Amino acid sequence: MKDEVDVLLIDNTHREVMLGVSQLVGYPPIVTFTAFNHPMLINTLMGNPRLPALIPLEEAPYDCEMTFSERVINFVAHLYYHLIEVFFFDPAMDTLLREFISPGSPSLRELEQNISIALVNTHPTTHCEQATTASIVEVGFLHVKPPKSLPKVSEVFFRVEPTGESR
Repeated sequence: MKDEVDVLLIDNTHREVMLGVSQLVGYPPIVTFTAFNHPMLINTLMGNPRLPALIPLEEAPYDCEMTFSERVINFVAHLYYHLIEVFFFDPAMDTLLREFISPGSPSLRELEQNISIALVNTHPTTHCEQATTASIVEVGFLHVKPPKSLPKVSEVFFRVEPTGESR
């Protein structure tokens, strides 16, 4: 099976499990995507700088123009998440990888080095502008389906004349 996988496409939400599986299929290049905004963990994965004074966390109720106090709170929240990630989450995931995938499994951080591209569900028109490395690709509106036609009842309210004017 190791020769049959050319690329591994994984959802960033559950990347830890699939990163463990990647070693079983020969460490193919990995493309990760997220249906959420631009999670701060993507920045870490792809070597993009975290900018907690400029970019609010995706869970924060702040917009792109934060006040000084909002920036301080956002920075503390970033720091808190980072400490939880480094000291609790990553060691727990490493233990699970070695227990259920392979006893000699590389660490989660080492496996993350195989991620080549991250597709993030952001767009400058709807999210804060953020400088990104070339390995982070903004592909906004991943969750949007093609529009359906309006019901016939709407023709009574919105009628377009042959001249292109609406009534």
